[in-house]
Amino acid sequence: MFSIKHDVSGKYPKLNFNFKIGLHIDDINILYLIQKELQIGSITTCLGWVINHLYPAKAGPHGTKSGIYVVNKFEDLVEVIVPLFKYAKLRTLKRLDFED
Repeated sequence: MFSIKHDVSGKYPKLNFNFKIGLHIDDINILYLIQKELQIGSITTCLGWVINHLYPAKAGPHGTKSGIYVVNKFEDLVEVIVPLFKYAKLRTLKRLDFED
């Protein structure tokens, strides 16, 4: 998931860009493999991100533990992530979102 957030908390407003992949905690090794191959980003765990955001009907009262791979550095997004998606084209409706 790509996202852009407008941050007005500091003296000067700025835009924050990031890319996230969220998976169930049982699949966190896939995220570590992605991080190792790309040599960018970080991995965290949290309660509920994947299930609550992608499948809200399946979320329990306390959510499900998830692993999240995040790339926040603008240069990494421009130099690694965007070219990756240009090279390996998505084959789903998400492709249209990316191309916009």
